[in-house]
Amino acid sequence: YLIIDKGERAVKSWWPLVISYEKEDCGENYGCWTFRNELWYRKCLAAIEDLNAPAQPLSLTEWNKCQCGQTAVRRFRKSIHSRSEKFI
Repeated sequence: YLIIDKGERAVKSWWPLVISYEKEDCGENYGCWTFRNELWYRKCLAAIEDLNAPAQPLSLTEWNKCQCGQTAVRRFRKSIHSRSEKFI
């Protein structure tokens, strides 16, 4: 969604945009769908469908904060990427 409020523009989405999900520092992108991804997806979907406490779409900045994941996973992915570049 494109939100315009008092001249300010923001793009908001119910799900992470590809640009945030495929970033190198995204700690939630494991390269395949995992049980952890499935739990997260179902939790988000339930929040969106809950009429008593409706969820709101998030901005790119908010999604980036939510998608940082576990520190150990981010460090591991960064290390693998760095070593792969050196190998090539």
